Amino acid sequence: MIIKELKLINHRNYEYENIAFHENTNILVGKNAQGKTNLLEAIYICARGYSFKNLKEDQLIKFGCKDSYLKAEILNANRKRSVEVKLSDSQKKRIRINEIEISNLKELKSQFGVVIFSPEEMKIIKETPSIRRKFIDDIIANNDIGYKALLNDYYKVRFQRNDLIKNRLKNNYFEQMKNAITKQLVDYGSKIAIYRYKYTLMLNEFAKVNHRILSSDKEELSIEYQNNFSEDLVNLEVIESQYRSKLEENEQRELDQFQTLYGPHKDDLLITINDLDTRAYASQGQQRTAMLSLKLAEAMLIEKLTKVKPILLLDDVFSELDNQRARLLVEAIKGYQTIITTNTLLNIDTSKMLGNIYKIESGRVIPQNTRERK
Repeated sequence: MIIKELKLINHRNYEYENIAFHENTNILVGKNAQGKTNLLEAIYICARGYSFKNLKEDQLIKFGCKDSYLKAEILNANRKRSVEVKLSDSQKKRIRINEIEISNLKELKSQFGVVIFSPEEMKIIKETPSIRRKFIDDIIANNDIGYKALLNDYYKVRFQRNDLIKNRLKNNYFEQMKNAITKQLVDYGSKIAIYRYKYTLMLNEFAKVNHRILSSDKEELSIEYQNNFSEDLVNLEVIESQYRSKLEENEQRELDQFQTLYGPHKDDLLITINDLDTRAYASQGQQRTAMLSLKLAEAMLIEKLTKVKPILLLDDVFSELDNQRARLLVEAIKGYQTIITTNTLLNIDTSKMLGNIYKIESGRVIPQNTRERK
């Protein structure tokens, strides 16, 4: 899959631009606050329907304007498609695929595969378990249409169960209601555990390979799914049984603390380099390399499941990478259409690059010389 062309009208600091992309590597170079990330964001919005920076829709419209328009021309298995997104400060968002309006973002995700790396995603390595849970959940939801509904059902039931526990003294039917809600909690939570375990295994397999390449075989990356209620993460009946037992054993603790203490909402991913936790023991460069390995693994996982290569969007990717790891990254992303932002070309060997370089300046895209492989 590749993006052939992108049109932006009144998107963030862009008034009007029409960019033709190379099918291989595209480098956007410019100083900070010129619009490099905004351009990646526009592509992501065309692929997902929302910003990866979690901004409100009115924040995506150029200051002083009432609406914005994005159009991406994509090529997937030699079939051309157009995706249009119109945002307005007075009307709801409108998305069209091949001039046909859609109402469900699932239709959009099936048309347009992207993987984004941005500096904000370093939080996945560095910060709380909830961010890592969201990371794996987003990967699953983007590849399995039923997972998001399952996740929503679980969190809804957990909220109901917590509310029931907090107000148990006022409820004459507390035990009966708790048993019924707990049955649902175990049902949904056990299925989520299987999903997360299966996807983590696939991600781990690809990430290991990528990290060996990016570290010149000096480091071993591992991603392990940490579950708090079952030792078996394959057999649904066993998981359900162990989950029920865990809740029964800790019933009094839950009553004392007024909340559900066990379930997927407490899961985590343990990410290690050479058996050491990356949060505590990895350098900034190692953490960034680990995150890049995860992102490349996500791309490979998508390709395995869909038989289509996603587009790689890499924002400020070379920061904190030494020249050796930067060179290895450029080699690793060959085969994917890649759009990269950077402040400088000093760390990048473009002598053998097949692709385009664009200068980004004050919301304008200025094509530089096209590089063909020598």
